[in-house]
Amino acid sequence: MSVTSFAKKIMESVGKNNSPRYAVVAIATANGIFKPLSTLLDKKEKPETKKYTALREFLTECIAIPIYIGCSFIAEKFVKGIKDPQRAKLAKSNLGFLGVCAAAALVIPAFCSVVIKPMTDMIYHKGAQKSQPAKVETKSGAVFEASEKKVYPYSNYHTCSFASFRNGGMKV
Repeated sequence: MSVTSFAKKIMESVGKNNSPRYAVVAIATANGIFKPLSTLLDKKEKPETKKYTALREFLTECIAIPIYIGCSFIAEKFVKGIKDPQRAKLAKSNLGFLGVCAAAALVIPAFCSVVIKPMTDMIYHKGAQKSQPAKVETKSGAVFEASEKKVYPYSNYHTCSFASFRNGGMKV
């Protein structure tokens, strides 16, 4: 079998069995490869930031690929009620596309927001690192543990919101 006939068979097969999941999986695969590479090649960014960002981008695309496929298959299951084969094929394609869109708009962002942070913490071993309180030595030689002072940016006394003007009047 020659290369051209093999390529022709592949192109005909993809054209006949076209599904939206093929396109999004191809795009997600390319994003999973090239986005982290371009991030790592950025010369202006700090090395730690580049590594973390590249890891997040790679993990996001690794999570996205099975979700795209799964949501597309789940959406295509709703075609069973259509009796006409041509309408069923068209409905299957349209529902697969809607499944892919739902995955991109809802499922993948929700899943990634829950999963990515614990995965990066596990990879960078952030759970094992416990910060030690800083020790401060006074002029007399006494050593104290410094505690962080909590800062509340929205206190009742220093707000510049509409509510403070409404309750207390405008102050000039």
